Amino acid sequence: MRFKGWFGRKAVGYGVGPRTWQGWLVTALVVGGIFAGHRWFQPQQFSLPLWTRSALPIALGTVFLLVMWLTYGDEE
Repeated sequence: MRFKGWFGRKAVGYGVGPRTWQGWLVTALVVGGIFAGHRWFQPQQFSLPLWTRSALPIALGTVFLLVMWLTYGDEE
């Protein structure tokens, strides 16, 4: 059985997009994590430096890119 990649080349335009339900789930979790982190670390409540407020989106984005790279499959 051939592995069907979670992410693959987009049909129109440039880039990579989710191909399977696992790819869509990972995408939804990353976007939800970024929104939850923004909601949790509101600048009005805490006087956090910029690097601390940026750490969560950068970490989630890095993990997302790594998952996309590891599960990429081009079946065309």
